[in-house]
Amino acid sequence: MARERGRRNIAARGDIPDDALRQRRDLYAIAIGLCIYNLAGGYVQSDTTVASIIPVKLSHPWVVLLAAWIGFAYFWWRFWLVSEAQPIADFHQDATWQAGNSRAGRELAAEHAGPTQLYGNARSADESAAQIRTPTGPIAIFSLEKWKPSLSLADLRYNGKKETRLTESFGTSTTPLDRRYWPRFWHVYLLGYVRAMYRERAFSDYTAPHLFAVFTVLTGLWHMAVHWAPWR
Repeated sequence: MARERGRRNIAARGDIPDDALRQRRDLYAIAIGLCIYNLAGGYVQSDTTVASIIPVKLSHPWVVLLAAWIGFAYFWWRFWLVSEAQPIADFHQDATWQAGNSRAGRELAAEHAGPTQLYGNARSADESAAQIRTPTGPIAIFSLEKWKPSLSLADLRYNGKKETRLTESFGTSTTPLDRRYWPRFWHVYLLGYVRAMYRERAFSDYTAPHLFAVFTVLTGLWHMAVHWAPWR
């Protein structure tokens, strides 16, 4: 049974596996240490004493730093292998869910709802719009098709349900929005990413560690360019 962490999870995403949780912890630990070293402008000296109190001299202290970077690469690779997710794609999916589930997103989608036929039962555009406006109703899909704001009301899933057999159509498939709707679209679309950053598991459990690892590499490159003697 998945542990409840107190976060909203409207995409019904499973909790992070224990193995991935351990690898993420190790990745964060060594990445934070390297970031502190890089941003603080650390450097290694010849004939260094270990921890300044242990009577062991290091003739090649750079080996310690190299080992730290090798460990960082290993834990990053291990976390990528054991994480049951595609960090960027899953974060994008969660952001799309947040956009479609927002009040502004539901209102914009309801204005584009159309009449549909479901197993021989007709549903008017007003009835479709009313269901979309319901907080537990279907999640409209906001997307960028060839960089144009678009909306899809076909094959929608309901709030918190992932099974494809539960999809219903409340209008046409993906269609570009008229320019007068673009400001509202961008408000809904971008706010979906902000909400997914602190409400959805894909970002906090999978995407953020990879982004922090990339940041660690960037700080390392900056540190090498600024402080490493051969580059001066």
